[in-house]
Amino acid sequence: MENEDKELEHRYTEFYNNYDLYMMKYILPEVYASQFASYYYRDLINGDDLRIYVGTIGDVFNFSFKFEEIRKDVEDILKIKYNLRITNDTPLTMEIISKGNEKE
Repeated sequence: MENEDKELEHRYTEFYNNYDLYMMKYILPEVYASQFASYYYRDLINGDDLRIYVGTIGDVFNFSFKFEEIRKDVEDILKIKYNLRITNDTPLTMEIISKGNEKE
């Protein structure tokens, strides 16, 4: 019975590790980029720091991670899908990327 319990625990661990990787690679970057764009285009960025927005968006997930692990992906999505760039973290400021204003 103990071996069966260890095997079952191992399979669940693999399942949750796979879930975590999927969330980090596909779900969270899209959600954060979408929400940042929504905040920006609805004029809801009000002088709070980036970490406040990150926490607010993340409250809907029961998932622990560091935003810095997905930040590059979020910024890439912001640029490609929403034509936006984060220009400052404290306080959060963003801008529309226009021709001639395209920093890499």
